[in-house]
Amino acid sequence: MSDTFQYTVTLPRSVKPYLPNPELDTKLLIAVELYQGGSVSIGRAAEISGIGRYAFETYLSERKIPISNLTFEQVMADAASIKELRGK
Repeated sequence: MSDTFQYTVTLPRSVKPYLPNPELDTKLLIAVELYQGGSVSIGRAAEISGIGRYAFETYLSERKIPISNLTFEQVMADAASIKELRGK
């Protein structure tokens, strides 16, 4: 049994020129929306898109979509923790 499902969407013909690869484009749109909405992690969104983690992160970056939701304070706290661990 497969862990996937198929969903058919009917769109106006005028949209076709903007979707050179309709299946991939649709997967990317869904993956981005789920990621931005916080429903899935970036890794899971990459799986949904079917293009791999690095390619998905590049896709997001090209569209100015953050690939991390960490705050500056969280990054600095992580850096401090790493420094502390290295010192031990």
